[in-house]
Amino acid sequence: MFGTELDALAARYPNVVIDHVITEPDTDWTGPTGFLTADTIRSLVGELDNRMVYVCGPQTLYPYALGQLRALGQPRKRIRFEANGAPSDPAAQPHWPADVDPTEQVTVTVGATSFRTPRNRPLLDALEDSGIRPEAAFRSGECSLCRVRIVKGEVHTAEEARLRLSDPQFGYTHSCVAYPITDVEIDL
Repeated sequence: MFGTELDALAARYPNVVIDHVITEPDTDWTGPTGFLTADTIRSLVGELDNRMVYVCGPQTLYPYALGQLRALGQPRKRIRFEANGAPSDPAAQPHWPADVDPTEQVTVTVGATSFRTPRNRPLLDALEDSGIRPEAAFRSGECSLCRVRIVKGEVHTAEEARLRLSDPQFGYTHSCVAYPITDVEIDL
């Protein structure tokens, strides 16, 4: 993501170094692959020497990233995490319905396609898992590219969402931070 732009920054600013690590590379990729393990981090940047480390991406990977950085001896106070993104436990948010089991499955319908997903799985992830690819960007609840309209049913929209003022009135939510509470029918 943004490979060309990042490389252009590195070319423009000699103190910026970009290392690309691809989890699922094309067959012609020759650089580092897989998750950022402690060994990968060490081989790319050397010793961290208490430098400040910023972690961004899917929040569900934050505990993994923290473990890898701590394995390198990085002090916790020198590790910062991006504040945006889907919550790791939407049921812990105050407006999650108290009587709703987040692990139970519900049915999501898009046009002629229906599938089952747990309530605590973001709609965008569930859609993609089922082969439906709505437009999306960073999964931060702010950009609104992944907006969908809830035609039928109820969703929990996480506190991280930055909805338009009219979205709730017309049934729109951001699928990256929305969780189906009941069976739902959505329009992309």
